[in-house]
Amino acid sequence: MTILFEEEVASDKHERMVFQIRTRDTSNMRGEQDKFSMFLVFRRENETDACYTLGSHPSFEGAKKFGRNKLYLEPNRRSS
Repeated sequence: MTILFEEEVASDKHERMVFQIRTRDTSNMRGEQDKFSMFLVFRRENETDACYTLGSHPSFEGAKKFGRNKLYLEPNRRSS
């Protein structure tokens, strides 16, 4: 899987949460499959990262929209 998109999610806790969109390998699957998987990664100091799958989506833009609507990503984040 290749990470195509990664953005930090606003969190009230001490760990860093990152929303990722990755490509899916659907070469050995029958029928039409979604091309993108969505993950929520918890990055903690001195511990192994925890990764939770949020499902899949047929389009990249749709997966980004899911992240904005469900995880409160900022649509036009600026680097400071």
